[in-house]
Amino acid sequence: MLDKTEQLRLAERFGYTGDEVVLPVEKFMRDYFHHTGEVRYTAEALSQRSSQAALGGPARAIFGHQVEGDFRVGPQFISATRRGLAKVKGTCRKCCG
Repeated sequence: MLDKTEQLRLAERFGYTGDEVVLPVEKFMRDYFHHTGEVRYTAEALSQRSSQAALGGPARAIFGHQVEGDFRVGPQFISATRRGLAKVKGTCRKCCG
């Protein structure tokens, strides 16, 4: 547990220095929250990617379906073959061409 005593000990251990406005432990905790926030963000991103990957392969066959033979519609993604992409591009004159 990162109680006040441990915060003070770690701030000193890692060489945090204070000034007339901010204590060393406050600087340490600011960095601590910044870094733990980054870890949380990274863990969430990895978790989301792994859950999306889990929907690939056999699950995609169960929960997805083909449309016109060139598109695959699943619970999270729509994909297209090269021919399907060409069909889409052919119907979109404004941005694609």
